[in-house]
Amino acid sequence: MNNSSPSLLIIDDDPLCHFIGKRIAMAFREDMKVLNFTSPVEALKFIENAGNIDVLTKPIAVFLDINMPEMNGWELLARLDIQDEKKR
Repeated sequence: MNNSSPSLLIIDDDPLCHFIGKRIAMAFREDMKVLNFTSPVEALKFIENAGNIDVLTKPIAVFLDINMPEMNGWELLARLDIQDEKKR
């Protein structure tokens, strides 16, 4: 069985939210991996390139800013949902 640490995905254009999110995550689990993205486009590219990641390495939670300039959080969720449908 894979003993990888849990991970948290933070997608927000505000650096303070990244800092706070990481502090909260580390308060729960010291071994928590935190993946930070300041752009939803960067996050989407990362997720697309991750391919078939093992269930144990997928983030256990996502902190997502809904109000971002390039693409809002709702649009990102819609694109992720479309990708998920294509994999089924």
